[in-house]
Amino acid sequence: MTTPDQSGGDGFDRIRPQPLQPASVAPVTETTASATNTKAHPLFGPALLILVLLLLAVLFLLPRLTAPADIPVSPPSQESAEAAVDPATAQTAAGNQAAPPVTAEASLAARQKAQDASQRLDAQRSKLEARAVMRWAPDTYAALSRKYAEAEEHFRNRDYAGAEAIWQEAILEADNLLEQSGWELLGATQTGQQGLDEGNSALARQGFELALAIDPANKLAQAGLIRAERLDEVIGLLRSARRFEQENNLIAARDYYKQALKLDPATIAAAAGFQRTHGELQDREFRRLISTALAATEAGKFDEARRQYQAAADIRKDTVEVAEGLAAVQVAEQALAVSIYRREGARFEAKEEWHKAAQQYRNALKTDSTLAFARAGLSRSEARAKLDGGLQTIIEDP
Repeated sequence: MTTPDQSGGDGFDRIRPQPLQPASVAPVTETTASATNTKAHPLFGPALLILVLLLLAVLFLLPRLTAPADIPVSPPSQESAEAAVDPATAQTAAGNQAAPPVTAEASLAARQKAQDASQRLDAQRSKLEARAVMRWAPDTYAALSRKYAEAEEHFRNRDYAGAEAIWQEAILEADNLLEQSGWELLGATQTGQQGLDEGNSALARQGFELALAIDPANKLAQAGLIRAERLDEVIGLLRSARRFEQENNLIAARDYYKQALKLDPATIAAAAGFQRTHGELQDREFRRLISTALAATEAGKFDEARRQYQAAADIRKDTVEVAEGLAAVQVAEQALAVSIYRREGARFEAKEEWHKAAQQYRNALKTDSTLAFARAGLSRSEARAKLDGGLQTIIEDP
C-alpha cells in the first residue's frame, strides 16, 4: 500500500526519480545470463556472446591475417618510415594483393640509389659546363637538363625508381657529350689552323677561342690565338716584302720578311721569304768579296786579299772559291818575293857585294828550295865571297 506522498489524487502511484548509482561491471557468465533471463529479452544473452566473440576476433585474428610477414616489428622510426614510403608504389601494392608491399628499408634503398645517380650526373654536368658545352652542343645539353628536372620531379613525388631511371639515362648522354668534347676540341684547333693557313684571321680566332673555351690550358690553342690576333699585321708586312722583292730591292724585302717573322715566327711564307732574300743577298756579297780579293791579289795587296777571302769564308764555309783564292794569294806572294830576291841578288852581284847577294839567294831558297837560279846564285856568290876574302887577307898581311 502506498503512502500519500507516493500516490496522486487520481489513484495512480507516482514515479519518483532515483539518483543514478555507478554499477560495477561484472564479467559476463552463463550464470549471470541465466539469472537475468527472467527480466531481459530472451535473445539478449546469445547476441551479447556473439558480439564479444567478434570483438576478440577483430583484436587478435585480423592483424595476423593482414600484416605482411616481412615488415619488421620495430621500424627504424615512424617519421622516417612515413617519409620514405613511395605513395605510388604503396597504392599499387594495395590494389594488387599478389604484389608484396614496399618496405621502409626498400624505399630508403631506392632513395639512396637515386641520390647516387643524381650526384654522378651533377659531376658530369660540372665537367661539361667547364668545357663550354653550350657553345658546341646547346640543344643536346638543354635536353639533358630537362631530363634532370624531370627526374627531380619524380624524386620529389617519392618515385625514386623512376627518378633513378631518368638520371641513369641522362648519365649515358652526359658520357657521350664528354667523349664528344675531345673531338670538338680537335675540330676547333683544326679550324683555327685552317684560318691561319688561308690568311683568314676571323676564322682562325673563332676556332682557337672555341678550343680554349673547351680546354683553357691547351698550349696549341693558346699559341694559335696569339698568331690569329697578329695575322692581319703579318699579312700586310708580307705584301710589302713581296713588292720590294719584285722590284729587286732585296734589302728592303728582307727587312719586311724579318719583321713578319718577329711577329709570328711560325709564318711559313715569312720564313721562306726571309731565307730566299737573305740567301740572295749573301750570294751577291760573296761574289763581291771574291772579286775584290782577286783584284787585291793581282795588285800584290796580299794582306787585303786574305781579308776579303776570310770575309767570304764567313758567309760560306769550306768553299772552293775561297780555298783556291787563298792558295793563289800564297803563290803570288811567294812569286813576288822570289822575283824580288832574284832581282836584289843580281843587283848585289853586279856591285860585287857577294855576301849580300848570297843572302838574297838564301831567302829565295827558303821560299822554294827547288829554285835553280837561287842555288846557282848562292854557289856563285859564296865562291866569290870566299875568294875576295882570301885576297883581302893577302893584301892586309903580305
